[in-house]
Amino acid sequence: MMSAAITKMYPAKQHAAKVVEQLNKLCKAPSLALLYLEGEVTRARHDTDRYLPFRQESNFFYLTGCTIPASKLLIESRNGKINSTLYVPPVNPAEVMWMGLPASLKVVKETHNVDEVKTTDDLSSHLQELLKQEDVTLFHFKDVKTPVEIAKTETSNLLDAIQEARIVKTDFEIELMRHANKLSSAAHEKLMKATASGKVKREDEGAAFFEYECKRYGSKGLAYESIVAYGPSSSTLHYVKNDQPFVNADRGHLLLVDAGCEWQYYAADITRTYPIGNQGKFTEEGRNIYELVLAMQETSMSRMKPGVSWEEIHLHCHRMIIRGLLKIGILIAGPLKETGKALEDKLYDMDLSIPFFPHGLGHQLGLDVHDLPNKSSRPDGPSKNPKSKYLRYLRPLYEGMVITCEPGCYFNKYLLDPVKDSPHINHDLLQKYLKEGGVRIEDDILITKDGIENLTTAVKSVADIESQCKPPSNA
Repeated sequence: MMSAAITKMYPAKQHAAKVVEQLNKLCKAPSLALLYLEGEVTRARHDTDRYLPFRQESNFFYLTGCTIPASKLLIESRNGKINSTLYVPPVNPAEVMWMGLPASLKVVKETHNVDEVKTTDDLSSHLQELLKQEDVTLFHFKDVKTPVEIAKTETSNLLDAIQEARIVKTDFEIELMRHANKLSSAAHEKLMKATASGKVKREDEGAAFFEYECKRYGSKGLAYESIVAYGPSSSTLHYVKNDQPFVNADRGHLLLVDAGCEWQYYAADITRTYPIGNQGKFTEEGRNIYELVLAMQETSMSRMKPGVSWEEIHLHCHRMIIRGLLKIGILIAGPLKETGKALEDKLYDMDLSIPFFPHGLGHQLGLDVHDLPNKSSRPDGPSKNPKSKYLRYLRPLYEGMVITCEPGCYFNKYLLDPVKDSPHINHDLLQKYLKEGGVRIEDDILITKDGIENLTTAVKSVADIESQCKPPSNA
């Protein structure tokens, strides 16, 4: 049995202090700064009374740890002292009939790391009282209407302050993500065995099996829609059809599974690619590509530490793709006379790596699977380098941040169409690799003071993968 994890109270006040600190760096603080946020509300499908699954807004959760729909938060910051008040909806008899009694204010206060808990009916009067004081500014998001008219409001800095605070994780957050990885890694390994035994014979069965394995140990759900892509479908980056059977498996095909669960709202994001059929062994082509991608990941992880440019590591992977595909024979000199490093440089400058490695090396991870996509990721806009067009994080690495490391190599007819006439590609050999689809290997990496901690434990060496995927003797 998996052990239970993390029963301590969510450190909302610690997070609030981090946000106030960042806000003070971004703008001149008034005598009284009020930070106002609204939580997510329950929503129904269009023209029905059937509710969609509820998921709290991530920034609100970061500052409250609260999953009660339609809640609101007011943080007061005055002379270094911070006071947070959580407002929850009052009891609604009509909802009680369907959903049962909500937690009392006393219970909410005991279970949430805030200074006060009131009902949302009390919010306006509390704000009116605070507004009697001089030099008051209310900070809120642009799409939030203030509950009362306030002379001085500010909508340009609060989101940036929260996103800056969320980059570096607290120890509590790291524990949540470590456990999400523990559950998800175990589910990946069990799915490998289930495909090897023939228990799972379709993509949709694989997706359902993975989700079941996560939920049976307490996860409330997945961090994103699983990608379970068999054969050539594995070359589609966000393939979510997940509806194909494992046909012609005896010939040996790859299965790419990109899946992770949430644990108390924190995400894991893991990808493993492994053989289906062929007695659980990679084909020659599959192994060539898998070993190239694994080398890209291992090299990237060896370079990861605080202060290092993430884009430079990403671009080094593009150089490794060029070198690896030259070694395999898919890339060739053609009419070029250069050899060795000079040839690699020429093909690199021609952007011939992009069709094979079109996405970014990795992205921030936390309360969202693609965490913090705005200013905290791209302070100066997208990179001007075409190889970094889809790189989601362009800043240096920070101690305490969590980022995915997910190199890949793909053989996708659509992506390769721009180079279909290139004299630098062995097109006959390329045809043999198109059936492999693609390989991606993805782990979740905590940046530490001196390097990294890999939060992901699912097996990934060739020997370990083939051991997991070996059919049982009675299969």
